[in-house]
Amino acid sequence: MKIHLFSDLHNELEYFLPHPAAAKADVVMLAGDIHEGIKGVETDAIPAQDGAIR
Repeated sequence: MKIHLFSDLHNELEYFLPHPAAAKADVVMLAGDIHEGIKGVETDAIPAQDGAIR
């Protein structure tokens, strides 16, 4: 199983664009400070199954 971990992205400061290798992971985990408040849950920083990053 391939796990790709992103931590403390702080998207409130600058939008984060994940490395394309994350698209090949079986699981992508977002940890730490992603954004301010609920925006961290709403952030779409996860690559799609087709490999596109949206």
